[in-house]
Amino acid sequence: MKKIVVIGAGAAGLAAATRARRVDPQARITVLEATREYSRGTCSLPYYLSGELGSAELLKGISQEELSRRNIDLLLESRVEKIDPLRRQVFANRRSWDYDRLVVCLGSRSRPVPLVGQNFSHPRLWTLRSIADADRIRQSLRELKPRRVAIIGGGYLGLEMAEVLALSGCRATIFHRQATLMRLHPDTHETVVRTVLRHGVDLRLECEVSLVDPDCRNRTVEFQTKNGARESLGFDAVFLAPGVVPNTGILAEAGARLGSHGGVLVDARAETSLSGVYAAGDGVEVPSSWSGRSRYVPLATVAARWGRVCGENAAGGSLRGPSSLGCISIRLFETEVASVGHPQDWETADSLTLDIGGDSPFARRRSGRATFLTDSRTQRLVGAQFVAPQASAWADLASLAIREEKTLADLGELDLSYTPPLSSLWHPFLLAGRQAEKARYSSLEQKR
Repeated sequence: MKKIVVIGAGAAGLAAATRARRVDPQARITVLEATREYSRGTCSLPYYLSGELGSAELLKGISQEELSRRNIDLLLESRVEKIDPLRRQVFANRRSWDYDRLVVCLGSRSRPVPLVGQNFSHPRLWTLRSIADADRIRQSLRELKPRRVAIIGGGYLGLEMAEVLALSGCRATIFHRQATLMRLHPDTHETVVRTVLRHGVDLRLECEVSLVDPDCRNRTVEFQTKNGARESLGFDAVFLAPGVVPNTGILAEAGARLGSHGGVLVDARAETSLSGVYAAGDGVEVPSSWSGRSRYVPLATVAARWGRVCGENAAGGSLRGPSSLGCISIRLFETEVASVGHPQDWETADSLTLDIGGDSPFARRRSGRATFLTDSRTQRLVGAQFVAPQASAWADLASLAIREEKTLADLGELDLSYTPPLSSLWHPFLLAGRQAEKARYSSLEQKR
């Protein structure tokens, strides 16, 4: 009987365990989880915090009872301290488990922020990585009634939290070290900035936070602007969303090879440099489908899909990992923001930006913006970003176009649906194709 041990009961770990069970009904499968929470919809935490999701049970993907019915042994509060890849053993809670195949899904940890006292349990200092964190923030909102909240980090979690706070009556200020939120293209970013400012959210871009002091009288956030000036502002509470870094921990100690982003490297079958050890999730760098560079894509969709690859191969299969294009979308007040593609592929890319839907009488078709990024040599699509009520659907379509190596001109040949309340006669992809056609004819005229 094959022994499969899975470390981590998040999206990747449970995808691995359940897939392994389907492939090998006889295997002994044990899942070790360091905390009391498992199968948690981490991406849904802001909506649980806001009350949009009324119960923490709605965040769970699978129950412990269902795992037991599938003969998967889930052991909570079992923090693995060591992996011995030679003896094929893992150690936790003064016990050891032998394995034939090991799947490690360690996840990520927050990027460090300079804090006074490092007191992460302070009631005015918030993080959001668990249901317990969300409950603690809820309690602070009820008891402290903060009016001004600083958000450290302008990624998707920072923007989602800005929406939650603004709708609850707080004045939120986002501090972000980059020039654009969510690593957006400047043209797309401009529309996002207008949206958040319209809803009362302040922005401090290209600011490096140098100190967060929740204990001082004014509860200060100190920061340095892009011009080098040092400033400080006072807030009633501070939410930390500075981004994440790979949690490689025990895998690195066991000798697993790391990549340029600091994550564990895996091959196309999700196996690490340690024999019989597979890995997935936010602690891993996945191979690119068309370049030699590995990708660090800390998203639940990537974690779950690669976790499935781990489970299949740990159970004896030979499944190759899917493409990981970093397709992501968020709801932002009355609109959506979506992006697909990797910024490192855009360094020399050409861009085309279109303003869309401004004259529509239908609410679903409010005005927005689309930016297409193409390889300057081949004209193939390498990325796309959208700010519009239909942005998430457009990003999904762009992801397929990138995978199929389509050019902008190819987009103009698509047969896309139209109905006045939901979609325009001239879909953004068709408009992009028309622009590519105009550019081609203009180039031919110049050559004549």
